[in-house]
Amino acid sequence: MASPKTRGRMINRDISDSKGFAKLSPEAAVLFVMMIPHFSPYGKLNGDPGYLKGGICPRVKYLTVAKIPKLLEEITEHTSVKWFEYDGRYWIHSLNFITEHQNINLERAGPDLLPSYSGISTPSKYKEKEKENMSERPDKPVAPTCSDNDYVRKVKVHYNTMIDDPEQTKQWREYYNGSLDIDSALFAACTWLVEHPRKRRSDFKQFYGNWLRNSYQRVSERRLANA
Repeated sequence: MASPKTRGRMINRDISDSKGFAKLSPEAAVLFVMMIPHFSPYGKLNGDPGYLKGGICPRVKYLTVAKIPKLLEEITEHTSVKWFEYDGRYWIHSLNFITEHQNINLERAGPDLLPSYSGISTPSKYKEKEKENMSERPDKPVAPTCSDNDYVRKVKVHYNTMIDDPEQTKQWREYYNGSLDIDSALFAACTWLVEHPRKRRSDFKQFYGNWLRNSYQRVSERRLANA
């Protein structure tokens, strides 16, 4: 992730002659370019579709949470930017990022804390569940899957009930007044709950409210840094 104090990364002009980039669909190409400024100095990024929607392309309406996994598969197939799963989480690694961005001083970049691409691409959870979960509601986030235990089922039921009832999220939408993609932020929060069942929360509404507040703060800091 790019620091709020920086303006992001520059795009190498070699992209104009890239055969892999030329094979991307228009939507995948937009996502590819929008990710570049947010890469860490080592060319890595959080690859959760909910995070990408909320933090990378919140205002691009046609880049939905439902579409992003398929676009990431396409980018992985044709370019050196790889989407992969590691330890139950999802990441993106631009394999040629360091060699293509010679002005980055890695001595000042700090330690590389994110995992590297190992050659195994396309997280199976999204690949296998894409048709089943996305076909009926292609533009609406669905609760992420995880182990079948009582807590995870409770999280998923609460999430689906919440997004199906606009009154439950109306207050948040009015409060943030379009400054935050509420659907993407709630999806990311639900993903965290499902992937961390041992860190249980008893008050889901409070958790989601705190998540939205923190997400809004990060978005505001990024906008101020780029102003």
